[in-house]
Amino acid sequence: MRRTHLEEADMSRSVRGIEGRDQAAVARIFSAAVFHELLKSGQSPTFARLVKESGLDLSNSAGSVGQIFDHAFSLLKRKVYRNEYAYKSAVAQKILLGAHSLRTASMIGEFRVGSSKADLVILNGTSTAYEIKSDRDKLDRLETQVVSYSEVFASVAVLCAEKHLQAVLAAVPEFVGVSVLTDRFQISSFRKSIEEPGRTKSVSILDSVTRKEAVMILDELGIEAPRVPNTQMYGALKKIFEVVPSEQIHSQMVQVLKNTRSLSGLVEAVDGLPASLRLFALTVPFGDRGRENLFCAMDTPVLEAMKWG
Repeated sequence: MRRTHLEEADMSRSVRGIEGRDQAAVARIFSAAVFHELLKSGQSPTFARLVKESGLDLSNSAGSVGQIFDHAFSLLKRKVYRNEYAYKSAVAQKILLGAHSLRTASMIGEFRVGSSKADLVILNGTSTAYEIKSDRDKLDRLETQVVSYSEVFASVAVLCAEKHLQAVLAAVPEFVGVSVLTDRFQISSFRKSIEEPGRTKSVSILDSVTRKEAVMILDELGIEAPRVPNTQMYGALKKIFEVVPSEQIHSQMVQVLKNTRSLSGLVEAVDGLPASLRLFALTVPFGDRGRENLFCAMDTPVLEAMKWG
């Protein structure tokens, strides 16, 4: 997907032409709806429509769909355009892909814990839950969220907009890490998270994993799973989890989730996609057919893509 100087200039003019307007359309280009359409058929009518609405219509250039995504993301990285996708991508690119290997680490998006959802969870030798607070987010539930995450994950961190920094530092417990996403799209740490598996609660972990994963955790601990009807399984599992130290449950949870939600098979797919779409590749399951459709879509010329749908 190497670009010529003509293509670079053509795309740069298009990017400069939408400064200060159509921000919502640019953000929606990176939506689950677009990604799922691409996986299903290798085409996305929603993508074509949003590119036109945003002003990123490059139908007169020789560029590709993949290049449009990267140029749209170059806007999304700027402070005025940033949404949750930009923040999550920063974690994926700079922490998961920057500090870990997909062969030994996994990332899970929207991990439910009680009545909340951790925006991202990274599993390597331990576990870290990330809560994101962009410029557009409110902080009213933040303390409740991070405390609930600490009952399941050894470390908890908040990545926030600079305007929220002081309020976040004041709102969350001392063990919670706090970082900001700077104007240059860098993650700047103001307080490191304190890793402590002992803060976790065994039953909270049980409530956050699947029934199959709970049984696998017990198996790893050498504990036989209850032999009871499905309607009685949760109660039986709870009785066992309640008496096992949370550090042991957490340790095996990390290993089980790394296996059940492993990213090791995605190395080639992630490397072959535009950097702007790697977050989707790491958090949305797809098979060989979906991967083939996605790769084909990325190389589709702009002129052809604008006819989708």
